[in-house]
Amino acid sequence: MTIGLRQFRYFIAVAEEGNFTRAASRLRVAQPSLSRQVQLLERELGVRLLIRHPHGVTPSRAGADFLAGARAAVAAFDDAVNAAKLAAKGESGHLTVGFLVAAALEYAPLILQKFRRRFPDIKVDVREFDFTDTSAGLTDEVTDAAFIRLPHDGTVELDHLVLAEEGLVAAVPTDHRLAGQREVSVEELLTEPLIASPVRGSWRDFWLFTDRRDGAPALVGAEASTFESELQAAAAGRGVSVTTEGARRFYNRPDLAFVDISDAPVSAIALAWRAGNTAPALRHFLTVANEAVGALAGAQRPRPVESAVHPR
Repeated sequence: MTIGLRQFRYFIAVAEEGNFTRAASRLRVAQPSLSRQVQLLERELGVRLLIRHPHGVTPSRAGADFLAGARAAVAAFDDAVNAAKLAAKGESGHLTVGFLVAAALEYAPLILQKFRRRFPDIKVDVREFDFTDTSAGLTDEVTDAAFIRLPHDGTVELDHLVLAEEGLVAAVPTDHRLAGQREVSVEELLTEPLIASPVRGSWRDFWLFTDRRDGAPALVGAEASTFESELQAAAAGRGVSVTTEGARRFYNRPDLAFVDISDAPVSAIALAWRAGNTAPALRHFLTVANEAVGALAGAQRPRPVESAVHPR
């Protein structure tokens, strides 16, 4: 006889019920079959596990020790089976979420909180990235999903879910000639030194208004890899920071003025992932993200747009 989990379950039921009849009813098996299996187990182990008496059975000293081990073995097996089923459905496992500085705003905390409440068995790690990696870890496969601002630089194809769109503003020192204006045009900024990302590409070009310059190079006053250093450079008068309305809400400073840019393109905040990634945990995360966008729709926040998967 090969001892297996079935014999463990049978013995546990008999030991806990103290009676073969009740144990058989609990297990929904015939009592003779249950008695036979327990006898075979005792024979295989060479140990008397149960003390029989007129009113039922009780575990022997060896049986009590075996009962503890059998319970642990069955529980471990059941946990492993359950974990595998949850993982297959994407309800357990691990998810690494990146965010580009100044791209998460209201959305990352809300989505992460909702996700953790709904899928507590999925471990979520969160990592912040600066402007040197506008994919927030997706290109190097460090993250599974990421809060970014479009456009995306990189060779890896990404899909994305647009969460909201924000207008652009110019952050200037309070003594700058534009500081007292309610709004400014892109044309007025083309001759200003601007603060740029240190990595060249479409993302840097977006913030420098390269497509509005007719081939003329932008005047870069400073380069900054983090949003904090960008605002610090702007406050020091090294250049104008072209940023978003969210900066006014989350990074307002007494030494900076934020001026609306009337005719600038909008900046899209997106949740992105590598194209072709169909992991169940990621799909659950995207579902929660869609729901979270709707929860913010009525607030006075960046205008949410229709949630849809867009090709890169």
